[in-house]
Amino acid sequence: MAGLFPLDLRRARISGMVSAVASDVTGLSSGLLCGAIPVASLASMSNLFATFGGGTPPPPCDASVVVSNLSDALIAGARLGPIRVGPSQPDVDLDGDGLESYVVDDTGPGGCQPVIVSCVDGDGTLISGHDCTRDIRMADAWSAGLPFTAVGANIVGVR
Repeated sequence: MAGLFPLDLRRARISGMVSAVASDVTGLSSGLLCGAIPVASLASMSNLFATFGGGTPPPPCDASVVVSNLSDALIAGARLGPIRVGPSQPDVDLDGDGLESYVVDDTGPGGCQPVIVSCVDGDGTLISGHDCTRDIRMADAWSAGLPFTAVGANIVGVR
């Protein structure tokens, strides 16, 4: 069964304060799930910022791009009403060849969504096209920290 968000988290670590009674874990407070979210993982998701509020998303600034994705919004920047998101280049080199970078087109009609038009691999190789974010050579990611709290539970009884 597919999840709501097909999010890939690399180099994941969990930290927090475990509480226990005797030898039973009863919960975890101040939990933090850290890791790196690859650009390709977010390129497979729609641009949530552009569709927020149920309105019509702005057209991509580059006419050859049919629809923007979440990686476009984070790398090229986006607006959510008065709130500006990004731009932000990935900061984790997952493949060890240096940080990748992205070329953005932000020219077009007023209010258009800037989009990625090519990628530059960490070794300097240029990969053209909007779908370059899904190329296997483009493996870098953004660092992420997701706070959480957990409580222990015992399931008793049978159905």
